[in-house]
Amino acid sequence: MAGYLLPALRVAKKHYAAVLVPPTKHFVTKSEPPAAIGVSPRNESLKVRSPMVFTVLSSVPPTPRYLSGIVLLLSVVACPSQVPELLVVRPSSLQETIANEVQQIKSDTDQHRADDHLGFMWARLASDYRQAGDFVASEDAYLKALGLLDHGSTARRNYATTLDNFAMLYLSYQRFEDAEKYLKRALEVRKEVGIPLDQARTEQHMSEIDLFRRNYKEAENRAARALQTMLDQNDPNRLDIIAALNSLTYARCLRGRCEQGAQDALRSLDIARSAFGENSVGTACALLAVGFAEWRLGRLEAAEETMLKAVNMLKAYLGPDSKTVLLAMRQYRDYLKSVHRDTEADGIERDIASNARGPGCKNCINVHSLSNSLK
Repeated sequence: MAGYLLPALRVAKKHYAAVLVPPTKHFVTKSEPPAAIGVSPRNESLKVRSPMVFTVLSSVPPTPRYLSGIVLLLSVVACPSQVPELLVVRPSSLQETIANEVQQIKSDTDQHRADDHLGFMWARLASDYRQAGDFVASEDAYLKALGLLDHGSTARRNYATTLDNFAMLYLSYQRFEDAEKYLKRALEVRKEVGIPLDQARTEQHMSEIDLFRRNYKEAENRAARALQTMLDQNDPNRLDIIAALNSLTYARCLRGRCEQGAQDALRSLDIARSAFGENSVGTACALLAVGFAEWRLGRLEAAEETMLKAVNMLKAYLGPDSKTVLLAMRQYRDYLKSVHRDTEADGIERDIASNARGPGCKNCINVHSLSNSLK
């Protein structure tokens, strides 16, 4: 994505992710609230209570030129659906988990376990491959999961969750057409299942596609509908609400309604601080949305201070080569260009290029959709 961190909270929602529980249950129940999100320093591992399937949030860039969007970091571990993004996981523990899951799938397949069970296991493995930064393996595992979960009524909610999470994988790699295809199918299935919160989460993710398409009116409408449903249903996952508010900020500001967008951003910031604390990835993503709104409203001194604070917070927690950090730096770079500080903007661009060439964070998880829960 050529955009910024749409408080990819979906803002980092583990880039919109779902909590997985033992596959003995082939139905989905109420989502488990996110644990230990976005506050650990880069050298600490993320402690999670159970395996999770993550998705990404993304949002739109401050100017129509850069429409890859700001990834809702909170959208998977869900700123940054898209979304996007990361909490550090110890490579040894993640690779060990993957190896164990591969062996378990082989054993379960040999024992001719039910398709619902095998589909669940493949979906969980796909999530872990995604966290490990292995796109090819993750894509392959998602496709296997979908082929198994597509049969049988007991797996329909897990099937829809896997479609949504698969779309987030594509979104994080800027494959927007593929992401849109799977999101549309996920929404169809979720409407069949009839759980309003699930539908709202997919609708929120689709608003990120609308932002990329520069269809700001539809992006605003989708995000607004999703937010209202989340509030009506008393969504326990605050990351969902933060992501929707961040999407509204960018959509409304890009439609010339930034006074209202600024209120959405401040509301997002209040929720992030209350839920996750001042020093958290979620709060940093919300600050990016606030800074964007201040910029569009001409409050340049405040905008620069806010964006720099957000960028520095993200660097401290995610490292300079994190995709989320690079997107945040692009937003700040575009701000500098808009106020004709070209020399400084060029310096930021060189930093972005230098860090983008690095190996990147291979042992990270997106902080965009703990709300998508496979159970």
